[in-house]
Amino acid sequence: MIWVKLESKKFPVRARKLQSFMQQMANRIVVGSYRHEKGKDNFGHRSQDYHKRLKKCLRDYETTGNLEKLLDVANYAALEFYNSNHPLQHFNEKDSQGKTQLNQEFV
Repeated sequence: MIWVKLESKKFPVRARKLQSFMQQMANRIVVGSYRHEKGKDNFGHRSQDYHKRLKKCLRDYETTGNLEKLLDVANYAALEFYNSNHPLQHFNEKDSQGKTQLNQEFV
């Protein structure tokens, strides 16, 4: 199991809420990987259209207000990030002044 631990003295309530959200995301990824991938040690597949699923979950949230759908949106965003099929995919990090940082590739 994956454990998410965040500590913050400045924003303890926000940190606890974020920790809870991230833990629920991690729990869903682990359970989903066993359910759909039969326990394989991977994080999604490029053959899946996570972007389409992300948009559907966001529409469902907007329609129903079900906060559970936001966990699905966050997880599909993470899966899309690491398994993107977008033809123009890239990572262009910018600092707080909007200056471009060195591009990084994620594995």
